Amino acid sequence: MPIGLRTEAIRDDRPEFSSLRAVLFGPYLLVGLSSGEWDMGKQDAVHGLSDWILPVPAHDRLQLVSLTQESCGGGTTFLSGLNASGLDAARLLTMAAPPKLGTNAAAQATFRLVYSDRKAAPPIASREAVVGRVVLLEPFDLPDQVVRHQGAGKGLVISATADVPQDRTASVFRVAEGLDGNPTTVSLEADSTPGCFVHHDCRSGDGVRLVCPANDAERHGAAFRTAASFTLGKGLGRYHPISFTAKGTKRSFLLQPLLSLRDETYTTYFNIGV
Repeated sequence: MPIGLRTEAIRDDRPEFSSLRAVLFGPYLLVGLSSGEWDMGKQDAVHGLSDWILPVPAHDRLQLVSLTQESCGGGTTFLSGLNASGLDAARLLTMAAPPKLGTNAAAQATFRLVYSDRKAAPPIASREAVVGRVVLLEPFDLPDQVVRHQGAGKGLVISATADVPQDRTASVFRVAEGLDGNPTTVSLEADSTPGCFVHHDCRSGDGVRLVCPANDAERHGAAFRTAASFTLGKGLGRYHPISFTAKGTKRSFLLQPLLSLRDETYTTYFNIGV
């Protein structure tokens, strides 16, 4: 018996639920990582599923990374689009405590590197392979969205819906060798504003910002170089072998089998076709 995608309507005759459908792949119920959003928009829920529900490509599975720094207390913190509100809203990047695997926090501390320099993607996103590349950072749990800066001195954000500028120049970063000189670190330079780097100073409490040094003394100072350096490692999140991206009108969803999740929040039904 062939295995394919299909949708099933919710078993509820009330008209307000007539557009709610579950997505299945063979015997697997696919759920979307979400903190409350379930609106897929106007899609063909019967015959055109392959037009808007696409399998995660094999090469994407090896491009997941997490970025860390040492905290002022000596522990490790993770660059994270932490969704503190519990709602699918814009997120401000922060450095967060090490998350438990199988949680929203682990997913939000994982990013897929999307290469924008017209070169072939490396087989795996190791430090050696990505230094010198031009990339966008796509949140693991928000396919098709990207991290973007808001200018010098301001925080980095992720928008949870498609209501963001179409111009992605503020989302492009050059991966440089770590400014701190450590052979395991990288630094992220804004492609739109050369000389400005993603920066987190745990002592100042200013969060993750784009910082442009005011002068050579600041640029070459140990404090700036340390705060603009991150250790690049394997992503905490992983794509299940049966993973899809469902492209909605306002946002896309990462679909995975329900049985593969632990403590992540998700939606089982989607509002499709309205």
